[in-house]
Amino acid sequence: MKKSLFALLALSIVLGSCSRSIKLKEYQTSITHNGKYQIVTPAFTNYKFKSQNPFHAFVSEDGLIVGNYVGETNIVVYNDYDEVFFHVTVAPTYLLYIEPEIHFGDSKNSILAQFGNPVQSNESSCLFSNFDGSGCALLVSFNQANRVIAYTVLVPYSYYKELAYFLEERYKTNGSSNDTSYFINALEESEATMSVTVWPYNGNFWCVLYKPTSEKFSLSNSDLEQAASAVI
Repeated sequence: MKKSLFALLALSIVLGSCSRSIKLKEYQTSITHNGKYQIVTPAFTNYKFKSQNPFHAFVSEDGLIVGNYVGETNIVVYNDYDEVFFHVTVAPTYLLYIEPEIHFGDSKNSILAQFGNPVQSNESSCLFSNFDGSGCALLVSFNQANRVIAYTVLVPYSYYKELAYFLEERYKTNGSSNDTSYFINALEESEATMSVTVWPYNGNFWCVLYKPTSEKFSLSNSDLEQAASAVI
């Protein structure tokens, strides 16, 4: 009988030490591109960690978070019994311009309602000068159905350093050719849904073209020339 009581007591101690409910000191943090944060867990715990979106943040097997590209994701902290979410915001350091909230496929009318009257327009595009107060211009391109197929931010040429840092903390570099640089919104090219292409125009500004990876769109010289005459 004494042995049985002792065995039950020992078992209760063991079960009590195996915490089924995960408790963390904090449940969220904000870091920057390449910034780090260590998730603090109780002593003598055996938690595991995984990132829901490694494009925005990685996590090591010991719970060390490394900020990747600007955005938000959750780190799942789990054991055999429970899981909790640790929210990570990878905040930008460079705010050269506000990336417009434009969705590919939006109607021309919705763009006009969002940005107002363009300084210049034709059948294929609308140009909005200083669209966010940063001194940059926005050129929105449409297909024959008047749906957004791509958009381009025109950045003053003198901001070349700021533009490089701005894009590198938001997107993965995907090669370069001559004066043109390419970026994607995923860790692997096969998983990317959007590409960002950057090149200089006439020594006056940089073109930052956003388009779906599924589209074989290229900005026409006539649209660029008309935009240049309106914003220079």
